[in-house]
Amino acid sequence: MVHISTADLDRGPVVSVCRFPIAGKGWDSLWRDAPIRPADASDRARQEATNPLFKAIREAGLLRERPLVVRTLGAIATDIVSLDVVRSRQIDHPVDLTEAVEADIADQLTRESSHSDRTS
Repeated sequence: MVHISTADLDRGPVVSVCRFPIAGKGWDSLWRDAPIRPADASDRARQEATNPLFKAIREAGLLRERPLVVRTLGAIATDIVSLDVVRSRQIDHPVDLTEAVEADIADQLTRESSHSDRTS
């Protein structure tokens, strides 16, 4: 999710989003093995650092962060998204860039795989 910057971190109007699954193949075992206990404030950071489910969700988000920012800037530059409209909250939902971001990730992984094949 990309927000317009405000004094309150991650509280500005949302410009764009990217969705990804956190259930199904590769996820179900992490959910099954996740500790079932609420995190109090003093223990939350340790739990987040050591919980494999939390780490996997964070890694999946980080993988998408750079392509989402690049695609968002492209949408702004080509007037697909108007920051004035977003700021005024005249739209009900942000632009969903999931498809483009996932394509960028697939391209990146293909390039990395091709590069590692050539260097082996």
